[in-house]
Amino acid sequence: MHKRPLLLFVLIALLLAACGSSPQEDFAQRLGQARKAPANDTASSMFLSNVRRVALAATATDTVSITPDQLFDWAEATYPQLFPTHEKTLEWSVYQYRYYKDTDVYLGVDSDQRVVALGAPTGGMLVDLGPLASYASSVNAAATPIGPNPELQGFGRVSIPVRPSQFSALWSCPPFTDWGLPSLNVDLLCKTGIAIGHDPDTKGPRWVIEQLTPAKIQGDAQRKDNFRTDPDLARGRRAELSDYAASGYDRGHMAAAANMAWSQTAMDESFLLSNILPQNPSLNRSAWARLEDDVRRWVIGRDTLWVITGPVFRGNRSIGAGVRVPDALFKVLFDPKREEAFVLVVPNESVVRYNEQQHFVTLSELERQTGLKLLSRKPS
Repeated sequence: MHKRPLLLFVLIALLLAACGSSPQEDFAQRLGQARKAPANDTASSMFLSNVRRVALAATATDTVSITPDQLFDWAEATYPQLFPTHEKTLEWSVYQYRYYKDTDVYLGVDSDQRVVALGAPTGGMLVDLGPLASYASSVNAAATPIGPNPELQGFGRVSIPVRPSQFSALWSCPPFTDWGLPSLNVDLLCKTGIAIGHDPDTKGPRWVIEQLTPAKIQGDAQRKDNFRTDPDLARGRRAELSDYAASGYDRGHMAAAANMAWSQTAMDESFLLSNILPQNPSLNRSAWARLEDDVRRWVIGRDTLWVITGPVFRGNRSIGAGVRVPDALFKVLFDPKREEAFVLVVPNESVVRYNEQQHFVTLSELERQTGLKLLSRKPS
């Protein structure tokens, strides 16, 4: 068999469990059965299309070298849906690779230092994804601890400052506030599935924090669309249902209802207006809904995520009796195990599809725009 580079998708863990073969044996079998993909073949998966674009954008003469392990680490951080855990590197013949049991994926590089994909997303064909060196710029950028690079289409390392002022033993909602309170001048609401920092001046949430795990998003709680005022807030400090009537805005969730599938109480509480902001209907029903779906996929890939969602105010629009309309909405996704984050700010406009490059901001930039201290570390 001709030596070929290899970033390998082989979705076969069930096959391995059934036949008892080793990862090396099954890996070798799949390689032997693979056909070479046509040069113009279009891969169907997000991963293949994205890494193909990265490879084409890179210069073929890139002299910066990276190791297969660096590539594997980058793929795990950038595409956790497919490479959800940090695995050890194995060897077989001319290949170095990793095997991901949870998603039944092989990922590797051959001795010619070329990257290819093989498996279900490629229809069993061997797809050449270019030289390993062509990924050097993206891989090295991901290793810089300054937040996610928008070119990476995903998470990046963040530096979390020690801020004792954001922690209080008497004023907290564990586990949601384990990474600090984003602000203190709010009505703190500890709900079953979320912590809310409610702003009586804007009559809406200033921030909403979730701790999401795969178990929490795969329950059987039923959505009832029972929007209602929050009884924990006094009238005059909260939004009312009448504020949204004929406003032209949707009642947009900050913490998504689908994230509360694990608990009927948590699901019902997500429809309290303390978790709601006026949202452009097109945004709420398309781009924002797609982002919420992606968040759940990232949760499955990364196991646990802290998600912080809230408004960005620049103007003074309001509806009803003074419920402020945000100019944009932010979402911070934080992986505590890897200390990586992904931050997006999406305009509260008719956005059909969010763009990870266009809507990406650094965590420090979002803190500057909002005045919040979104992630803080406790003193040792």
